[in-house]
This record gives sequence, C-alpha cells and structure tokens, in this order.
Amino acid sequence: VGSDGSGKSTLIPELQNACNEVFDNVSYNFGRPNFSLLLLPFWCIRAILPFARECLRIEKAKKATSVARQRNTSMLGVVYHTALAYERKLLMNRASKAKSTGHLVLIDRCPTTQVHQMDGPKITGSGVFLNWLARNEASLYSNLPKADLAIRLEVDLIDVLNRNEKRVKLFKESKEEIEDRFQKFQSYRPKASIEICIDARNPEKKVLKDTISVISQFLCQARR
Repeated sequence: VGSDGSGKSTLIPELQNACNEVFDNVSYNFGRPNFSLLLLPFWCIRAILPFARECLRIEKAKKATSVARQRNTSMLGVVYHTALAYERKLLMNRASKAKSTGHLVLIDRCPTTQVHQMDGPKITGSGVFLNWLARNEASLYSNLPKADLAIRLEVDLIDVLNRNEKRVKLFKESKEEIEDRFQKFQSYRPKASIEICIDARNPEKKVLKDTISVISQFLCQARR
C-alpha cells in the first residue's frame, strides 16, 4: 500500500518475478481490478463512467477533511462506487481462494473500512435511499477478507509529485489532487493483520530487497 506514485505498481511485477522460483504466486490490482469475464458487468460500468463524467463536464466535488462536511454523492458516483465495491468483493474472494490452494497472493493496494479514504467506502449524503446505498457499500468493505500482511511504502510528497509528472495515464490526477490524496493517505489504515513500513525513497532494487525480506520473515514466523 502507498500513496499515488509510491511505486506499488512497479514493485508488484518485480516481486512476482523474484518469488517465482520459490512460490506459486498470483497478483491482483485492488485499486482498479483487472478485466475478467466474471467481472465484466462491473468493469464496463467502471470503465464507462469516467468518460461520461468528462462528457457531461461534471467536476469532482472538492474533498472535505471531515466526513460530516461531505456533499451528497452524485448518482454517477453512486453507480461507480457501488460497482467498484462489488468488483472488489469478487476479486478478494478469488484472492482468498488462491491463498487456500497454497499460492502467495500479492495485491496492489488493500481495502480499508475508513469512509472517503483510499480503497474504502465513498458514498455519503442524506436521504433514505442514499443512506441505504451508503450502508450497503460500507457493509461490503467490512465483510472483505483481511490481508495477512500490508507493506506500507513510505515516500515524500516531492517524490510523489515528480513521479506523477512522468506517469502516462488517462484522466491523470492534477498536482492538487495528488497533494490532497497524499495528505489523506497519512491517516490511512489498511484492513490487515499486520502492517510494516518500508522506506520507498530508496532505489528500486533496495525497496525490492527490503520487501522480500519482510515477506520472508513473515512467512517464517507464520510457519512456527
């Protein structure tokens, strides 16, 4: 886990390659689940809505520091976040099944039950229907399996901004959005049994080596 630009997406495939000789492993992207036929309906909704938002020129509501100050989630937002929650539920079920068959499961990002936090429930607002949808979404995240180990990649804001400048991404976040997400991530708590921090300001090879060391120590302790 880590803020935008902390190196999660870069680390995962390197970690897979390094572990291939020792473990049967699989990887999943929790932030934006990979396409599959099982997830097709949810994937289509999630893929189309950002384009609809751009076409309709609907600006993202400014993020407030307090959940109580959040505006009602738009209907586009409700559909998007509900679809994403179900998509993530199916993904985590697949991850749990892979773990039960002896695979080392690597996941880019991790769920949280914190409202309006990265990879957590997002729907808020007033009204019976909206409240019901918010409770349904929160329940989905509460019932997701807990990760055994969360590795937190710690970086500085300046590193995050520089890395984001170099990213090639559709609907890439602005500098202001990256700063907001970075600050919010400082209070992020993953739904995991154990959380260990790694200094991701180091060179990639050092970060990979440190991550492998953490995983190895965790597995050794788990087998005792």
